[in-house]
Amino acid sequence: MELYHSAIRLQQDGDFSKAKDIYRQILESEVMEEVGGASHHTTLSKLKYLVLKNIAAIAREQGDLSAALDAYIEVCVTLRCVCVCPRMRACSGARAPPS
Repeated sequence: MELYHSAIRLQQDGDFSKAKDIYRQILESEVMEEVGGASHHTTLSKLKYLVLKNIAAIAREQGDLSAALDAYIEVCVTLRCVCVCPRMRACSGARAPPS
């Protein structure tokens, strides 16, 4: 969790490149590779959701809507979560309802 909090601080400070690097490091960790499959760990699933959502937020902030959409799609596919649909519509150019 310390690594995640470090990425959050970097993101809040506007150091998006370093924040994304840390988020990717979290996603590529051995324990995260198991999330979303047959084994379901609630805490790790929430962490993966937050990491992917933050990666998407950074991509949107930088104007990279394709990368943001990719991160939101990964949330839907690996975590079976449709709660990011309004954000996905915004990335695809469709008008998203207010959240």
